[in-house]
Amino acid sequence: MCKAVEELAKGWAEESRLDTLYKNIRSVIKNTKCTVDQAMETLEVSDEDRVVLLKRF
Repeated sequence: MCKAVEELAKGWAEESRLDTLYKNIRSVIKNTKCTVDQAMETLEVSDEDRVVLLKRF
């Protein structure tokens, strides 16, 4: 049971991290009038995160 809770917490933490990163990217876009790619470059988003986050835009 403890392992299941631990895995659930890891999944929630990852989703929370990606949500925060998504909001930060949107904020950069709004405030600088740049593209999604430029905002991700500015925030130094990893290639793995880019793949996931681009699906949200």
